[in-house]
Amino acid sequence: MCGSSLALLGMGGIGKTALAVKFGQNFKTEFDIVVWRSLQNAPTLEELLGSVLQSIMQMLQEDPVVPTSLNGKLSKLMQYFRDKRCLLILDNAETILSAGGGAGHCMAKHEGYGQLLKRIGEVSHQSCLLVTSREKPKDIVALEGDEKKVRTTCRRACASLQLEGLKPEDGRKLFQDRGQFTGTDAEWIRLIEHYGGNPFALKMVAAGVQQLFDGSIAELLEYIGQGVLVFNDIRDLLDRQFSRLSPVEQEVMLWLAINREAVSVKELKQDVVSVTSKQELPQALYSLLRRSLIEKTGKQFSLQPVVKEYVTERLVKQVCKEIVSSRERAESSSPVALLQTHALMKASAKDYIRETQRQLIVQPLLEKLLIELGSQQKLVQMLKDVLE
Repeated sequence: MCGSSLALLGMGGIGKTALAVKFGQNFKTEFDIVVWRSLQNAPTLEELLGSVLQSIMQMLQEDPVVPTSLNGKLSKLMQYFRDKRCLLILDNAETILSAGGGAGHCMAKHEGYGQLLKRIGEVSHQSCLLVTSREKPKDIVALEGDEKKVRTTCRRACASLQLEGLKPEDGRKLFQDRGQFTGTDAEWIRLIEHYGGNPFALKMVAAGVQQLFDGSIAELLEYIGQGVLVFNDIRDLLDRQFSRLSPVEQEVMLWLAINREAVSVKELKQDVVSVTSKQELPQALYSLLRRSLIEKTGKQFSLQPVVKEYVTERLVKQVCKEIVSSRERAESSSPVALLQTHALMKASAKDYIRETQRQLIVQPLLEKLLIELGSQQKLVQMLKDVLE
């Protein structure tokens, strides 16, 4: 474990912090100094280093005289990393990364963190840095070269570990720790896989099943099959991640939800409309993979079922809102932006895909519009106006 850096990566709720805690507990006897810091409030690097150095000095019973300059603080930290066996855990690193652009780029006032990662990754020492993040910092990527300067505690030549969800048997145990549930083996597998084995999501689902369905997994799956059940806590988590995406990344997420099944880059390129989106598509997919929001199997890309459910719901709500408010923006050059860039049903799709698109996208949209407009006659007229 000497001279190593490790990034624990995965979507929100997958268990990064819990695994980091477990690592710290299991290996604390291997280190002279263990310091944990959450980056939840996005401290500057100088603030972080000052706090970390003070903790180290107190543990070593030294006078807490911290250097004033950033370079001085970095040099002092690296001195401790060389002289002592230190474990520094930085949790929630995604909060220092910028939103709306490519994944893994530090915000302007936090660019110094790249210098920290580079120093720890390239300078010889006997300590360990552990970072948890929903996105892979680009400075970690830069250190994953042929020389493999960054090593993991798993003794593998890589700098990051992408966390996957719980296996069905482990997810089932998580439920059973929270009460009595009924379901067949097949129903349990379908449920755990639908939520990607995400521990946070499964905890929310367990509480919901108890309260809404008296512990019946079959009843829950019936609602899931209709594409109408995303619990609020899970929705809030995905809202935060979706809001960080660039416009092209959001466009790709919506198209993956519309397609319903895994598609290739070539197929996605046929879907997206603008020349800019087509040009930026490979980078957007790469960024979404680093954000742990999409999955890649072979040469095809897809969404986890619960993410697909969330993005579909978001698409329906947004299109509904644009159509209803189009009367107020009748003079706008782009009153219904999504309908100009996305299909709700694809004429070229397989029959069963079109039927799914009808059931989970078009039908819910029509129902929402009827509620908003009050009558089918008003809905028909509204849609005619939109077409014109």
